[in-house]
Amino acid sequence: MVATGEGPVVVRVVVVEVEGITCRALLDTGAGNSFASATLVERLNQKPDHKVYIKKFEMMMTSTTQKIEMYKILISSIKGNFSLPTTLSKVDKGVLLTVPNPRYAE
Repeated sequence: MVATGEGPVVVRVVVVEVEGITCRALLDTGAGNSFASATLVERLNQKPDHKVYIKKFEMMMTSTTQKIEMYKILISSIKGNFSLPTTLSKVDKGVLLTVPNPRYAE
């Protein structure tokens, strides 16, 4: 599907367990990383696998470079018949959603 601004967009959201915490997950098969909200990561009460990882995020109109903590976690189906070990990035949505205005860039 090409994002042309025309027609409906289908977003796949599933209910999963992340280390025993029931939550919703957005499935994005084209994503280069797996992300979790800072709130969820704090509830997991785990130490990061990689303390600080500098990552440049490319977005439609700009990019931003942020310090990211990486966590190894287990995502499971609600029924418990499927699980997927993965590494996710803790992201504060305010940091990721706030990018500099290119008009005022230095």
